[in-house]
Amino acid sequence: MTGSGSRCGWPVLLADLALILFVATAVQASHSAEKAAKASHQPAAPGVPQAFYAAEPGGPSLSDWIALQGQGDEAQVTILSTYRPGGADAALQKAESLAREAEAAGRPPRVLVEPGDGSARAILAYDDPKR
Repeated sequence: MTGSGSRCGWPVLLADLALILFVATAVQASHSAEKAAKASHQPAAPGVPQAFYAAEPGGPSLSDWIALQGQGDEAQVTILSTYRPGGADAALQKAESLAREAEAAGRPPRVLVEPGDGSARAILAYDDPKR
């Protein structure tokens, strides 16, 4: 029972253990990569809106509205400009105009332009992505 096969038993055992360790590590790494991929596709949780602004004729400018809010430097301005079919260019121009007003008020905005009812509005919330 103690033939020549038992002399090289420990290198085979060591190789088997190394292979098992490699496979276990590879499986764990693949599961971690899947979880990271799923996590990166989830949208960020929105902050709680503190105030809403609707860009309407006769209303205050966005910069005046921001000054009236007194929300502190931590609040993030999000501009949402929506458009109906064929109105994307006008929505982009409106969003750009509102963004300039927000920047003039000292609040670099987050800007979203998407299909919708054709309105333009701003939201002041504590969800600054830099914090």
